[in-house]
Amino acid sequence: MRRVLVVEDSGFFSTVLKNNLGMLNYVVDTASSISEAWEKLQEKDYDLITLDVYLPDGDGYEFCKKIKNDPRYYKIQIAIITSETGDEAKKKAYEVGAIAFFTKADTQKKLAEFITNLDRLVKTIDYSGNNVLLIEDSKTQNLYIKGLLEYAGITVYSYYSLEEAKEVINISMPKIDLVILDYYVDDGTSKEFIKFFKSIKLYEHTPVMIITIANEPFVKYDLFLLGASDFLTKPFDVGEFYLRVRSHLRIKYLIDMLDTKNKMLSILATTDDLTKSYNRRFFWEVAKKEETRANRYKSNYSIIMLDIDNFKNINDTYGHNVGDFVLKKLADAIKLNIRNSDTLARFGGEEFVILLPETDKEKAFLVAEKIRNKVENMEFDEINEKVTVSFGVASRDEANDLDEVIKIADERLYKAKETGKNKVVIE
Repeated sequence: MRRVLVVEDSGFFSTVLKNNLGMLNYVVDTASSISEAWEKLQEKDYDLITLDVYLPDGDGYEFCKKIKNDPRYYKIQIAIITSETGDEAKKKAYEVGAIAFFTKADTQKKLAEFITNLDRLVKTIDYSGNNVLLIEDSKTQNLYIKGLLEYAGITVYSYYSLEEAKEVINISMPKIDLVILDYYVDDGTSKEFIKFFKSIKLYEHTPVMIITIANEPFVKYDLFLLGASDFLTKPFDVGEFYLRVRSHLRIKYLIDMLDTKNKMLSILATTDDLTKSYNRRFFWEVAKKEETRANRYKSNYSIIMLDIDNFKNINDTYGHNVGDFVLKKLADAIKLNIRNSDTLARFGGEEFVILLPETDKEKAFLVAEKIRNKVENMEFDEINEKVTVSFGVASRDEANDLDEVIKIADERLYKAKETGKNKVVIE
């Protein structure tokens, strides 16, 4: 059950507010002074405070600022209620961290409407799992915005300076779904930070929302060109703030989903489904690039062709499921014995190929021999015989082009098969 503290020295108006809030299913406590309200804050947890400006023992604006600057209470939302009217009073309320401003004349109607809309904006949307980077050098405004975001269930990385935020990003690269950035920060403007942030590939699609008192068109033009997504002028309407945040987080979610699906499509297009090694098409793409590099820089590379010995007998004797298991286990063993820069691909059936950049034939032989020995000593519970592999190795410096390297390696693989199997042939 949500709890509200009504801070109001008028007994009549306090009762009116208590009744109205009670109808919205809030548990309501009342206090008639700042000192009494402060005591109640120590005793109970509140979701909302309605605060009169003129109280017997102090100023409501200052009390609001005190609450919002206290790390224990900054998440509590505060609505200023006063007999004052005009933009200056409203501006002052927002500057000290109030979420809303109402005159006593229209409180009964507008307060209930505001709370209902706030609940609809915050509670009906699942913001969990979203991370926001907040940079605001004013402690009051920083904690105010942080409180709004955390009230909605958003995780907030909050900083008071651009350099502090940069340092954290450089060190840990956290997942960030939205940046909320004050235009004027003590150690600079947001322009340089946006340049820095958008230069990082991880964040190139992360929206950046600028919150500023500056409303000059040329400032907005510059920041939009640098990659800013949105502007919100201080003091801002809380409902509009939540709607904009929701919109940006939704767009970021859709972009992330699209990126994930594109990566999955890329994997499907380049990967052999059974062994999770690369497929024949992707191998040719990589190999052609390596051939171009070898021609340009006079570098060398090697190709290893390999084939499981007597694989048809394994399939015929134990079934294709066991044959598939052997293929997967072989691919896993190869991956553990080659470099990250090498490319393993299933060439077809039980045949695999490995591309080894910057590797001569003698070094490629050592790699092939290591894999051959590893496979020969592997145990397969599903079959009662050893699994062996034959290899053919060729290098670029003994051929005219990529096709010839492949042809030579394939011929040597055939020779290994014809001369006893379970061997590596390099001549």
